[in-house]
Amino acid sequence: MNSEKAITITAKTQQGNDFKVHYYLIDEQTENGKEYGVLVTMEQEERDDISQQVRCLTSVKEKAIDFIKKISNGVVTPTTLYEIVDDFLAVI
Repeated sequence: MNSEKAITITAKTQQGNDFKVHYYLIDEQTENGKEYGVLVTMEQEERDDISQQVRCLTSVKEKAIDFIKKISNGVVTPTTLYEIVDDFLAVI
């Protein structure tokens, strides 16, 4: 599996603390060809980083990149990634 950083954003918690979210495009070779997914990592001050990934989201790189752009615009964090992916898969 390979990963490539796509987007990093900085936002604030409800308490006003800064945090960063990194969105990565991941790819891997499967028996059906190349598949793309997303890795989301959140950095918070004085807390451990949180990460979550979804592998094999789509076989179309452009769709995966578009998905990353959409979730970064909505500041999707690792804790909400699976819910958003479920919604995404329901409409494709």
